[in-house]
Amino acid sequence: MCELYSNQTFFLSFQNATLVAASISINAKREEAIDFTKPFMTRYVTVIMKIPETPTKLFEFISPLSHIVYLCTLSACIVVACCLYFFEKFSVYQKQENVTFKNCVWYTFGTLLEGGTDGVPTTTSGRIILYTWCFFALILIASYTANWAAFLTVKKFKAPVKSIYDLTSQKEIKYGTVKSSAILSFFQTSNVETFRKIGIEMSNDESSIVNTSAMGYAKVREGGYGFFWDSTVNSFMTNRECQLTTIGPEFTPRGYGIGVPPGATYLEEFSINILRLGDSGFLDELQQKYVYIHFTHHFNKVSSITCSCKRSC
Repeated sequence: MCELYSNQTFFLSFQNATLVAASISINAKREEAIDFTKPFMTRYVTVIMKIPETPTKLFEFISPLSHIVYLCTLSACIVVACCLYFFEKFSVYQKQENVTFKNCVWYTFGTLLEGGTDGVPTTTSGRIILYTWCFFALILIASYTANWAAFLTVKKFKAPVKSIYDLTSQKEIKYGTVKSSAILSFFQTSNVETFRKIGIEMSNDESSIVNTSAMGYAKVREGGYGFFWDSTVNSFMTNRECQLTTIGPEFTPRGYGIGVPPGATYLEEFSINILRLGDSGFLDELQQKYVYIHFTHHFNKVSSITCSCKRSC
């Protein structure tokens, strides 16, 4: 995209073009070569990366509940079996001679798994314990089912970084942007320490700098690489490809403007009309129509065929 900007600037400066309308952000260097109208859209900079793949585990079915819950449930099963055996075996009024501890354990465990067992306790105290245990089993199974469904539907995103400020403190993910772009220039000249460190790291690692944005997104798809680029384009990519995500926060806001030759007499008229369209809400309607609604429809169509991830638009 940086080459496109350079060609457009050259085209306006030396071939007397009337105007150029594209995703050109306004900055000081470009303002020296050409004139810009008032911004018709504001963009930010975000970093886009691939969501790490979560490996499938053999005993993944135990993940919905913690190990402590399983241990407590097993202990409670043994305690309930002991109580049931005591009340059934040594009841003064309804003593059962054929009751064994093994049968009580099996009865309690079968009730927990909702498998069903033969017979019911004959004593009142035994029935109270059993029905209380059944209620506990009902709540436990319902909680397990809900957590298991959520666990399968929503894959947790575990990344080495949670924001752009964590990039300089890790080595797992490389990051970069387009060569000679305004974004790279921002990092190299920023007075913010974190941004300046990011610029130094990118400048020292030539492999992290790409020639075009298409090459940057290709490296992102390979994994282990974060690409700094316009938030508008990154939003488009994340809505098209469910394995990509953006890491915030957004920073360095810039406006998209229409470029015109220096000293163009129609510059002010263009700017006034852009402001009128913004005040009327027409520009917001266009953004909703072509950026959000269109991307959402496209993503839902593609994800229903090829994706099985959690993202919804």
